[in-house]
Amino acid sequence: MKKKAKSKSKNQKSSMSIPVHCSYQKMVAIGQLNPNPENPNTHPVAQVNKLAAIIKAHGWRHPITVSNRSGFIVSGHCRRAAAEKLGLKRCPVDYQDFKSKAEERAVLVADNVIGEFSEKDVAKMSDIVAALEKSKYNLELTALTAEQIEGFLLEPNFEPTSEDDQPRLDEKSKIKCPKCGCEFTP
Repeated sequence: MKKKAKSKSKNQKSSMSIPVHCSYQKMVAIGQLNPNPENPNTHPVAQVNKLAAIIKAHGWRHPITVSNRSGFIVSGHCRRAAAEKLGLKRCPVDYQDFKSKAEERAVLVADNVIGEFSEKDVAKMSDIVAALEKSKYNLELTALTAEQIEGFLLEPNFEPTSEDDQPRLDEKSKIKCPKCGCEFTP
């Protein structure tokens, strides 16, 4: 088992003057970071580009996690790809011990899946997006798409209604004539 390095202090600089705001054990050359061949997630170019822009603007907020057991990345494959896109030479890394290959695999899968269980509070998200827009903050750095941003700004309190609140399609509604005011059912 490898000896763990001491945690570095915050606000260190990586190459290209990207600040490091997260705890990490070591700045590691990007070529020494081995993607896990079992990683079930792929990272489309659009995702990598968004994360690269976020890292460039906000700095490193999360290290890449590497297994002491296998030497593979367990968490942070997209961060590695974003760093590569930015032309960074080094990334902040946290080395972790795993009891077995099974435990390492389970953490790899959980890291890729756990976020899918979250639910967004539409009202809170709308408030945050509106506040960011009001402060003239670059909304692209939220990782939201333009359509999502527009939706949060235009429909801040939209909540789906229950089935009982929906009109029935087999029941025709009365229509009022705008000229004479007569009502009729089509």
